[in-house]
Amino acid sequence: MKKLSLPAQKQAVDFLKHHARPLEYAQWQFFSGEITLDVVLSHLAAFSNEDGGFGQGIEPDQRSQKSSVLGCCEALEMMYGMGVSAHHPLVNGALDWLEHEGMSEESGLWPYLPDDLDDAPSAPWWNLKTLSETFDHFVINPRGRVHAAFFQFSRPLPESQRAVESIIHYVQQQETLPPDSVRSVLRLYEAKNLPEMLSSQLELCLQRILPASMETDSNQWSTYGLQPLEVVTHPESPFYPLLQSSVERQLDYLIETQQANGSWAPFWTWGGTAYPQDHADSFQEWSGILTLRYLRILQKFARK
Repeated sequence: MKKLSLPAQKQAVDFLKHHARPLEYAQWQFFSGEITLDVVLSHLAAFSNEDGGFGQGIEPDQRSQKSSVLGCCEALEMMYGMGVSAHHPLVNGALDWLEHEGMSEESGLWPYLPDDLDDAPSAPWWNLKTLSETFDHFVINPRGRVHAAFFQFSRPLPESQRAVESIIHYVQQQETLPPDSVRSVLRLYEAKNLPEMLSSQLELCLQRILPASMETDSNQWSTYGLQPLEVVTHPESPFYPLLQSSVERQLDYLIETQQANGSWAPFWTWGGTAYPQDHADSFQEWSGILTLRYLRILQKFARK
């Protein structure tokens, strides 16, 4: 079994300290027991807006300052992972924004970005003109992520159960799903406080579609696709027995592909962008996010 060496671990942490956003390094310090949760949340608050929502480029490929469903989902998932109280003002602000500002009254769904988004630099897949088509009209994603957040923080909406039932029905009709849709269904399945009946149905759906939806060829892990460690993020995952071989191979792959500067870098680019500096900033910020993510995963699987 390959393990991340102590010098490699130090390099990764040094990268977080000196080259990542303060938010990612603070999370590492929090999970390592070096700082309190309040310190991390003070860094996270820098990405919040007066309306309670989150933006400010919290997702590095979409650099608008305005609040968005995307920004709120990213922040809420981060806070849930750190065990932030459902009563915290940052949690309530984001949930309030999603409930009262984020939903499209016309469709009853949550578009990832608002129609009046400012003209901020972004990756091509965050193009407002093609966004609905890119994300299958938001039927699964971010709908699943949004309702997951409301369940996780004990604030399900009146329509939440019906929405989850609709998502389950949709998934039951599919043989496979796009990677972003599977990720959204996974967030929903993992949500605390989800009724047991819905959780069981989602697990059956995922057990069926994951083998066909996930990329198990290591040669494709440097391209866009659903990777094993996005599904199985810890050994206690119910999907670990189903995907164990692929998971173990990807853990080896992570150790092999750490960069010389200690980071793990994103494989995607913005293509021929008109914003080269913003693209470079996004690349650096994503490197910090991925380095934190993979260090944590390697730690959970006792690979470091």
